[in-house]
Amino acid sequence: TALAKKLVSFRDSFSLENYLALINDKEIPDYYKTLIYAHAIKQFANSYEAFVGYGIYHASIKNYSASVQFLAEGENCEMKLTNKEYWQLVYAYSLFMTGDTGKSLPYFSQSFDSKKVIYRHAAIYFSVRALSIQGKDKEANDLLLRLTASAEWSKYLSLLAMTDRKE
Repeated sequence: TALAKKLVSFRDSFSLENYLALINDKEIPDYYKTLIYAHAIKQFANSYEAFVGYGIYHASIKNYSASVQFLAEGENCEMKLTNKEYWQLVYAYSLFMTGDTGKSLPYFSQSFDSKKVIYRHAAIYFSVRALSIQGKDKEANDLLLRLTASAEWSKYLSLLAMTDRKE
C-alpha cells in the first residue's frame, strides 16, 4: 500500500516533519493514523504535535477519556498561542464530556475573550451547561446573557435556541 511505502522510506529517518506529513495525508485512513500517533508520542516525547494531535484525534472519535489523557500531557509541551487556544477548548470539552465539569471551567474561561467567535461562543455555551450541572444558576445565567447579547452568530446560538424550544 501507499502507507507501507511511505513508512519504509522513513525507516531510519522518521522526523517530526515526516510525522506531520503522514498525519495530514488525506489518502491514509484514520485507523492507520492511530499507529502513526502511537509511534510519534514515543519518539517525540515532548512534542505538542504528537500528544495534542493524538488527543484531538481521540476527541474526534468521541473517546474522551483517552483525549483527556493525551491533551493533559500536551499541557507540558511548548506550543504556539493559536494552537494553545484550540488545545484549551478541546481539552475543556473532553473534560466536560467525561463529567469533570469543575476542571473544564477554567479551561473554557480562557476562551471567553477569544478573537475567534466560534471559540468564544463554544466556551461560553459549555460553561453555561457545566455551571447548570453544578447548580450555579446565577453564574450560568450571567454567561447566558453574555452569549445571547452577542451581535455575532455561531452554531452555539442556534443550539441554544433549539435547547430553549425543547424545554
